[in-house]
Amino acid sequence: MDVLLGIDVGTSGVKTIALTSEGSVLASDSASYPLLTPRPGWVEQNPEDWWAAVVDTVRACLNRIPGGPSRVAAISLSGHMSSVVMVSSEGQALRPCLMLTDARGVEESRCLAERVEDKVRALTGGSVRAGSMAAKLLWIKRHEPEVYKNATAFLTAKDFVRMRLTGQACTEPTDAGNTMFLDPVTRQWAVDLYEEMGLDRKHLPRLIETTDLAGTITAEAARQTGLLVGTPVIAGGADMACSAVGTGCVEDGVVAVTIGTAAQVVTLAHKVDPGCAGRVSFHPHAFKGALYAMGSIFSGGLTLRWIRQAIGENDAVRSRSGSYYDRLSELAAEVPAGSGGVIFLPFLVGSGSPEFDPSIRAGFIGLSLASDTGDLVRAAMEGVSYNARDCLGVFREAGLPVRTLHMGGGGSVSKTWRSIMAGVLGGLIRPLANRDASAVGAAIIAGVGIGVLGSVSEASKKIVSFDEDVVAAPADVSTYDRNYRVYDMARNALKSVYRYRDSNGG
Repeated sequence: MDVLLGIDVGTSGVKTIALTSEGSVLASDSASYPLLTPRPGWVEQNPEDWWAAVVDTVRACLNRIPGGPSRVAAISLSGHMSSVVMVSSEGQALRPCLMLTDARGVEESRCLAERVEDKVRALTGGSVRAGSMAAKLLWIKRHEPEVYKNATAFLTAKDFVRMRLTGQACTEPTDAGNTMFLDPVTRQWAVDLYEEMGLDRKHLPRLIETTDLAGTITAEAARQTGLLVGTPVIAGGADMACSAVGTGCVEDGVVAVTIGTAAQVVTLAHKVDPGCAGRVSFHPHAFKGALYAMGSIFSGGLTLRWIRQAIGENDAVRSRSGSYYDRLSELAAEVPAGSGGVIFLPFLVGSGSPEFDPSIRAGFIGLSLASDTGDLVRAAMEGVSYNARDCLGVFREAGLPVRTLHMGGGGSVSKTWRSIMAGVLGGLIRPLANRDASAVGAAIIAGVGIGVLGSVSEASKKIVSFDEDVVAAPADVSTYDRNYRVYDMARNALKSVYRYRDSNGG
């Protein structure tokens, strides 16, 4: 029994990975599911879709492991953050899950801000936002009172799946830390603040630690997944906490940049800094006594997806082989650092860190008749990298050291983007060998939970591995230093333009 299963319940699909306690990947599988948008601004998912995807991917992995389910020592989970599932006493979801990007709680967040903003900021280092779990819970209480009345608990995505595996409803600090009413230092519910928000304490799920045993596989879960009855299930964590483990962000000075659809910049922290509220956020880490600070970039790989929609298969793209994104990366590689003077502001869905502002939008500046597709693609990659540099600046202001830079996520497949990120962030990047950081982090947590691996920190250092370091040319670093200043000036200068537009109905 040497196999650890990590299950990542993501926003677009489930990824399950089978990892040995030495870090070898024996099998992996993924399955997707839809986002539901019943009204403008509403973003939901059906929790049963998560469960179906987990069943399929777990079975697929078990079929590829020599020895099958008898080799599985433990399971743990990762899941997307700030999702809200209201469950009944029978463990059924009473309505679709409200996702992080669901914006229906705007009015509730305004009410919360008026009442408890200062307390939330002092406790968590964050500010009240419409996407918070507290705002979503208040929306359900106001608009769906029967659901609110009949629910026995609220759970997050990975908590719901774990409940289906074990029959036990509970949560843990890394997901609870996104509610706005968990003390990230004591890792306990701030019940007084919760009730001051107007919420009912009967819905607070039982809190256990991230590496605690949450339960074991039930007979029904075994029948559906193929796992053995009694297999231990460890609590697991929020996707970014698991990603911090799976990217090696478990010691001071290590910063990981992860580029998926969005992008995140994460580093270890030891205390909340209220002065960073509204710029970066602080969350409980996967192990006691630690937090992680996170910069949020809303348009990561989304920028290249947008370019695909906007440009498509033009002559420059068609002239190359490989996948569409391989061809874009090749085009960008042929352009010198600085993209011929073109700068991209990567705010397609508004700005995240270092200034959360939904009114700000993306744009190219410095275009000329000489600008071509390669310039645009490289500028887009550089723009996301400049936004990552913004996050490092906030970390340094908060006294958080920046010494070693790791890079993961789908965007790190591109050697061009690796090189750009190295140049923009200071000269050297260590790309992850396994980019499924959240699933890897969950598997590590499973091993720690049953004692097969040591501490989370020790296990992360043992398991996480890297491709060859990427070192930027000094001339590129100098070019990016200059262009970052242009990017920064352009972003600040255009704020007034966007606000004028919004105030005048543009």
